[in-house]
Amino acid sequence: MRFPQESIGLIPLTSLVSDPVYAKPFLVVMLLMFLQQFCGVNVVTFYIQTIFSDAGSEIDPGLSATIVSLTQAAGTVLVYGGFFVVYCRFKKI
Repeated sequence: MRFPQESIGLIPLTSLVSDPVYAKPFLVVMLLMFLQQFCGVNVVTFYIQTIFSDAGSEIDPGLSATIVSLTQAAGTVLVYGGFFVVYCRFKKI
């Protein structure tokens, strides 16, 4: 379904919480962002070299940090790529 160009635009901020069309996706995104920050993944990522060296890993700490970062990036691509495939399957672009 294509929308005319004039119907696509900015929405008022009050619509994000009052209009159900916008409120549900907005709240889901806010919850996911909160949970990501709350779980401490950023702390683990920040100290990944120290964690690997203190754990006695024989892999270079810089290389281990690179491997972990690439794994996180690949997971992100797979998750968002999966959502994109599902979206494209059911919606005409």
